[in-house]
Amino acid sequence: DCKGECLKAPDGEYCSGKTQGLCDDDVAGKGHCVCEKTDGNGYWNGTICSNCTTGYFGNKCNESCPGSSGNIDNRIVCTGNGECDDGRNGSGTCSCSISSSEQYVGEACNYTCPTHNSGNTTAVCNSHGICEAHTTTDSANCSCTGDFTGISCNVCKANHYGPDCTPCECVNGKCNEGIEGNGTCRCFPGYGGTWCEKTC
Repeated sequence: DCKGECLKAPDGEYCSGKTQGLCDDDVAGKGHCVCEKTDGNGYWNGTICSNCTTGYFGNKCNESCPGSSGNIDNRIVCTGNGECDDGRNGSGTCSCSISSSEQYVGEACNYTCPTHNSGNTTAVCNSHGICEAHTTTDSANCSCTGDFTGISCNVCKANHYGPDCTPCECVNGKCNEGIEGNGTCRCFPGYGGTWCEKTC
């Protein structure tokens, strides 16, 4: 005896049509939709096979999110470091994970940004830069802001000092520069004053 009927899509097709899913029918069937999961017909999911399987996008659910791996039912997307805009109306774009101590960038969130440890705190680009992916070098780099420089933006530019990389004010002398510097001036011969501004 047939005890049930597979669900129909709004257009009246069982399981959204034969390219998206088939009804597990007949006397031995369970009366539910078995969704198609192939490159040719797409990777479908849902009670009537009208949604994309996680990690796939596009109107035909046949495009895979960047950085995808694993089996179809347990798909890892964006290299496991972000979320993919998947689904029929999705763009397939990864939104990469960002926290104060870790950041991923790149189309597949596959590049880690440089960090700097300062005391008990770890910060991406030392909180003084923007992390950018460079596909040509297969890496991520910090683009430092203000008067900071270095791989992780933890160094002052020349002639700057202190934790904020304040510009030195020495007129005719050498500044005690750098993150650990205090900005005091060591005057060149023949000059004096706080900023070496006076001629001796």
